[in-house]
Amino acid sequence: MNKDRCLRLALILLSAAALPLRAAQAQTTLSALPQYDHIVLVIDENKNNTEIRGSALAPYINNTLLPNSADLTHFVAETHPSQPNYLHLFSGSNQGVTQDGLPGTPAEPGTLAAPPPFHTPNLGRELLNAGKTFGAFSESLPSVGYTGETYSADPGLNEYVRKHNPTVDWQDDAATPASNPNALPSSVNRSFSDFTTITGGPGGFSSLPAFSLVVPNEQNDMHDGSITQGDTWLANNIEPYRQWAQTHNSLLIFTFDESDLGMLQADPNNQIITTISGQGVVDGKYDEAAISRFRLSNAAAPDTAIDHYNLLRTIEGIDGTAHDASNVAAFNTQTDIQPITDIFRAGPSAAPEPAPLAALGFTACGVLGLVLKARRKARAEQAAHLNPVGSLKGSLL
Repeated sequence: MNKDRCLRLALILLSAAALPLRAAQAQTTLSALPQYDHIVLVIDENKNNTEIRGSALAPYINNTLLPNSADLTHFVAETHPSQPNYLHLFSGSNQGVTQDGLPGTPAEPGTLAAPPPFHTPNLGRELLNAGKTFGAFSESLPSVGYTGETYSADPGLNEYVRKHNPTVDWQDDAATPASNPNALPSSVNRSFSDFTTITGGPGGFSSLPAFSLVVPNEQNDMHDGSITQGDTWLANNIEPYRQWAQTHNSLLIFTFDESDLGMLQADPNNQIITTISGQGVVDGKYDEAAISRFRLSNAAAPDTAIDHYNLLRTIEGIDGTAHDASNVAAFNTQTDIQPITDIFRAGPSAAPEPAPLAALGFTACGVLGLVLKARRKARAEQAAHLNPVGSLKGSLL
């Protein structure tokens, strides 16, 4: 067979063989996310992207966390004030809550279908239904399952606040699957002191739940305390886990609930720092324009943004849960909520490009021979699949 004919046939056969592979790669791009043993999500308070990024007041975030993470540079919160954002991230909806008061009371009447405990989908219940372990660790929470609005060991300081703890709004030990299929047990509503007790034990970080929601108190989340105080808290309490996660198939996600709404720092975009770090994450800056649904309000294209809904959908995909909560978010925004996939080393975007055939030393007829051999092997495997008894007999001879 002459060389030109070999080349033409090889190209035809290679193109045909590549079609199923391309389809599989496209599907992987849309849906595949690596699975992790542990995820810790930390939420801080009320700081604009510009207040933190490059600030000497936040040396840990700028010198350690951002350079060693997937830095989601175009990430925004959904609204103001705080409480609705926590609910959006945890359940894909604000549940009718629009302010910071206790839902279902005159302080926060909102447009609730009913006061808590809510009966709607949420990330915690999805995790439990998937056979995963889940815990919410709020700093200064006085006891497991505490439902009060506030608690402070020091009467002169704000410390624990219920509005930053979304799990409590679904907490209902008396519920049954029939009466409230999305209820959460009080046992998942825990103090951050439990987090430190668990990680200080013999199992260390490996003893944490599959998913941990960590909320510092008002002094350490940059709400009442300073940026430097919050930054130092992260360095002391979260950095050891971040380092451990790099080699233990685990993730750290860090975000804020919203930007600063104060007059001097008002940000019409509600843009906030958000990072993802851990084993298999490719460090760098990501604008995520491919999955964005809207533009920043004071920027020209292509400055598009993602939000807590995308983060929720990503967590659901990583943990293999139902997508009930992000489906709620998709309904709320009248569009499909896409997960963040391109930051992971194992993802399709990180796959190396194939080397040219000539660079590998193949001739045109050599390529044709390999393709024909591969097709014969595929047919044999298909025949074995259709006739497993015959295949087993052959393997025993």
